[in-house]
Amino acid sequence: MDAVYTAEELIEITKGRLAAGLTPDDVGAICSDTRFLQAGDWFIALAGKNFDGHDFIGDAFASGAIGCIVEERPSYAIANPNFPLIAVDDTLFAYNRLARNWRKRISPQVVICAAEDESAPTLLRELEKILTAKGSEVVSLLTVGSDEADVLDAVLSFSAVTEYFLYVLSPKDFTAVSRLTHTLEPNVLVVMKGALDNFRLTHSQSEIAKVKREMFDAMSRTKSTAIVADLFPDALYATAQGNSKKIRVYPGEGRSGAVDASPEEFGELDCAPEVIHLSPEARWCLDQVLSCLEPARS
Repeated sequence: MDAVYTAEELIEITKGRLAAGLTPDDVGAICSDTRFLQAGDWFIALAGKNFDGHDFIGDAFASGAIGCIVEERPSYAIANPNFPLIAVDDTLFAYNRLARNWRKRISPQVVICAAEDESAPTLLRELEKILTAKGSEVVSLLTVGSDEADVLDAVLSFSAVTEYFLYVLSPKDFTAVSRLTHTLEPNVLVVMKGALDNFRLTHSQSEIAKVKREMFDAMSRTKSTAIVADLFPDALYATAQGNSKKIRVYPGEGRSGAVDASPEEFGELDCAPEVIHLSPEARWCLDQVLSCLEPARS
């Protein structure tokens, strides 16, 4: 079952207020697209570059929405004065808060892989096969260039038995990198060669390095491991080490001589030997991910 919330819970989590209408007693799931909205859902009005969800509040009402989450505005396109509108400063940030809340409540192990080619989805598809073969409940979003709302939708679809969430971190929006890693709090963060390179034409190397540091900062503080097959400034490692996060660095070509991975013995790993289409770096990363996840589910 998807995440469901009362009006009071929405107001508390999003730090919003009841701007119009009456507070309903029912609970509802969250939907960001009126085309897929079911009667009894809350509609969250996201504002994008080419659309504005606030233009569809009337459609949400006509489709049987329990109410809407909107941004603070002088007026809204809805004629029914009893229809509840919960106003927040920013609906995208509110959506992230709701997803972060649900991620914490369900508490699956989150594995994020950042890369700009097919190595990330290929690696996570192999991981998904291994985990599902063991009977684990896995939710995956393996599309390169996913919209931020799609990621949040996936998180809010977690059921009580979801054990793992696998996600390729390659959003279209540069600012979404930090938001999503903060929302997802990954237990395992895999950073492969070329991660975030799609932003090199629009952002400086220092800006990209800063976002990579923020990715480390956003990792789970209870138990987390960073698996790195990419070149990073040494300051990035220092940031992660300062937050007591384990780091495993690919021992092949390109490893920084100034940084050592956390010394650990890995033993035998249950990784399918027939997976031969992965690059050496991706295969190594897959082995490291499995060694992180297996003990937690034994």
